[in-house]
Amino acid sequence: MQKKLKNLAYYGGKPSVEKSSFIPWPAPNTNHLHALQRVLDSGKFHRVNHPLIEELEARSREYCGTQYSRAVSSGSAALHVATNYFAEKGNSAIVCALNWPGAIAAIAHCGLDPIFVDTAEDGCIDEASAISHMDKENVSLVQITHLFGNCASRNKLRSYARAENIAIIDDCAQAANVPRYLQHTLHLESDAYILSGNGAKHLASGELGLLSTNSIGLIEHVDNVSLSSSSRNGERIFSPSSLGYNYRPNVFSASIAIDRFSEIDEQIKIRRENAQYLVTHLEKLPGINRLFGMDYESSGFCSVPMRINFKALGLPETAEVRNRIVELLAAENVPVTVWLTRPVWEYIPIWKNKYDLDNYPNTKAILNSMFCISEIAPPNGISQLHAVVQAFEKVWEAINIFGIELFDTERGNCEI
Repeated sequence: MQKKLKNLAYYGGKPSVEKSSFIPWPAPNTNHLHALQRVLDSGKFHRVNHPLIEELEARSREYCGTQYSRAVSSGSAALHVATNYFAEKGNSAIVCALNWPGAIAAIAHCGLDPIFVDTAEDGCIDEASAISHMDKENVSLVQITHLFGNCASRNKLRSYARAENIAIIDDCAQAANVPRYLQHTLHLESDAYILSGNGAKHLASGELGLLSTNSIGLIEHVDNVSLSSSSRNGERIFSPSSLGYNYRPNVFSASIAIDRFSEIDEQIKIRRENAQYLVTHLEKLPGINRLFGMDYESSGFCSVPMRINFKALGLPETAEVRNRIVELLAAENVPVTVWLTRPVWEYIPIWKNKYDLDNYPNTKAILNSMFCISEIAPPNGISQLHAVVQAFEKVWEAINIFGIELFDTERGNCEI
């Protein structure tokens, strides 16, 4: 038994995965040098009416299937401007308790009260819970966040929001495929699609945001508040409505994002194939389940979110046990991480300690049990992921043999 323990890299064994086998995203290549050269050749490094900005916005409109699009400085900036526009509809916003702090910060910036609702089993906003609040509260908007690349279609929630004149904002930062899937496949609409060009996302281009919509009013609002010293036609003006946001996009990032758009369908296809390979093999192991819907075609897979079923492994249901499993996998050079560990309101000072996590049981359970597998984007493929599966099998064999004792030993101590 001690030999089995020594096989684990955590205790000094050889890692299952070669550390250099993965090409980390954003996987820069020579195309990106050409993209940067386009900016240099233009002789202009900024302006919202830069030809490359206009080309990017056209790509975004086409991809999302909307009439209008605007590039801004980040996905968070785009979300802020959209939230600011719809805030006057009421005084509160419905949002999922399992979330990224940047996604809900816009609600705080706009002076809205958050209505946190629990998380469904697929890791997205619970539809029934969200709908139940729409009759009782003065709601401006519902924010649907597509975490990890999950697509939260939420048909009933969207229909109900439409009937109640409540705005729908899709924060698709981790799921660039969502606008196309919702509109082209399900024929569902949104008031605003928010895309991010952050280096970890599908459009990885540095830092950039895109807001796509069919609302000319929202577009005019973007132009009014996000540009503090210039207009779309290049005129030098100072807008008193901008509040100094100065959310102008970076032209270098925009040029890289144009290239990303040209290959995004193939990129997402490979992400799905890699995710499906991983999940198909990992779910054969006891006590490990996917944290997304069953339909691979709807998800963009920024990463592969999974969760641990502690009962199936005979282990205590605690974050500490999850963390040790992640440490064991990381020692095998598996690209694995715990991305969220606390309820999202704890990251916003004015909301900290105002909400009780026990009122959101699904969110609490997910925060204690989930982890993410990254580096599933091209050029990575099955050859690298095969070693990842082997690493999981090695760790799970040790869990099966040693059980809870495995979690009571210090790193480097092989005595059980």
